[in-house]
Amino acid sequence: MQTIDELNKYGIGKMTINLLKKKLGIKYVRELSLYNAEELEAYTGIRVDRAEKILRIARELTDRVKISLVDVLLDGGIWSKEIVEFAGEFGSGKTQLCHQLAVTVQLPLDKDGLSSSCPYIDTEGTFSPSRIKNIGRRFGVENPLSNIFYVRPITVGDLEDIVIKNIQVLLREKGVRLIIIDSIIALYRSQFKGIEYLARRQQKINYVLEWLKGYSQIYNIAVVYTNQILTQPIPFGVALKVPAGGNIIAHAATHRFFLKNEKTLF
Repeated sequence: MQTIDELNKYGIGKMTINLLKKKLGIKYVRELSLYNAEELEAYTGIRVDRAEKILRIARELTDRVKISLVDVLLDGGIWSKEIVEFAGEFGSGKTQLCHQLAVTVQLPLDKDGLSSSCPYIDTEGTFSPSRIKNIGRRFGVENPLSNIFYVRPITVGDLEDIVIKNIQVLLREKGVRLIIIDSIIALYRSQFKGIEYLARRQQKINYVLEWLKGYSQIYNIAVVYTNQILTQPIPFGVALKVPAGGNIIAHAATHRFFLKNEKTLF
């Protein structure tokens, strides 16, 4: 992994490099690709034209490879550089899948894992350490909780700080290969109620999703998040169930899985 100091070989001065380190906490070249030129100008004072040159060099130097994360429930698995959404009603198994992925990512490569750890962002308080331990025993993973970086954001601001600041540190220093958010929409729906807040809510959701997409590409990782279901009325009295978040979330995911809670009637 190339350190930020190596930009000096490509005409970027040491003062500029130190500025990037100090203002953004950047240590590696590929972390620069998470920002656009306007953000670099806002955070560091570097002119946009100069920032664009720096970003162009950083992207040319970034080395990307493909790795896979296979889960037995997904018929082929989840791949890096992809964002996977599990949408469904309460009790449909979304959190169970997240728990299992948090464990199976720790498996060695020869057992379809990534020998890695993962941050688990729990916005609804549904994370269960006892369930993680049970899944760990099933897959032969000792102390599975030690490789899960659990965090419980309470507000949208908390979630943004975790995604933009804390996750970067874990990607850089812990080498995580999977990010889990259960669920992506919960805090936005509770904090931005009413049609008058819809535009702001969508804007803030998109901001976090863009960071997640950036991480998936630059760090060659997989991102998994769950989503809630809305009941949308349509003509003739029929109710249509659709994932929450509208087009912003719909277009963010590489793959969407709709989970249904089947009930057997006797």
